[in-house]
Amino acid sequence: MSCYGLRRSEVLGMRWKRFDDARLRIRRGRVAIGKIVEENGPKSKRSRRDLPPPQDVREALWSFKTHQKAECLALGIPWSEDRLIAVHADGTPIRPAWYSDEFQRLRKAAGLRRIPLKGLRNTSVSMMLARGVPPLVVAAWHGHDPAVSLRIYNQTRPEDLRAAGAALFCSPRIDSETAWQTVGRMAGFGHEKKQAVPGENRA
Repeated sequence: MSCYGLRRSEVLGMRWKRFDDARLRIRRGRVAIGKIVEENGPKSKRSRRDLPPPQDVREALWSFKTHQKAECLALGIPWSEDRLIAVHADGTPIRPAWYSDEFQRLRKAAGLRRIPLKGLRNTSVSMMLARGVPPLVVAAWHGHDPAVSLRIYNQTRPEDLRAAGAALFCSPRIDSETAWQTVGRMAGFGHEKKQAVPGENRA
């Protein structure tokens, strides 16, 4: 779920009772403070949010829940809807450091370059913005202020810069000479004294 923009603490603090077909209710987080892992409230008021799970996430979670129930039955552990989603097979909660290490193990096995786990959250913001999702909606999904989406998380891609350049100088409505003249005027050039043209009206 981290690749969908959830913080690591939010993933680790998610409980089954807060998930159904209509929504994932982000209410708690689990963070490491030294050697102690604590469960606490959301990072901010904006972090407290209900997200409609995409179909692939919804299907994966239902399948995972069925698998966890089978594990509980095999181990003789009672099932509870208050159970954390991110747990080991014996029901013990996953520590934040283990979660990050497991991500890096899977990343390496897939042959991908090393990136911090937080990079998934940053990328999800950039992808939403690149696909035209309004910043206000992107911010609401990720649980932060819209200015944060644009200032910190938005990653400009090479293809975005190419498109920006094309928008300036490859438009059929303006040729490159006219474009550079406009740039010159903006920069303060092109203000030399105009030479007189024979026959020009000086009145």
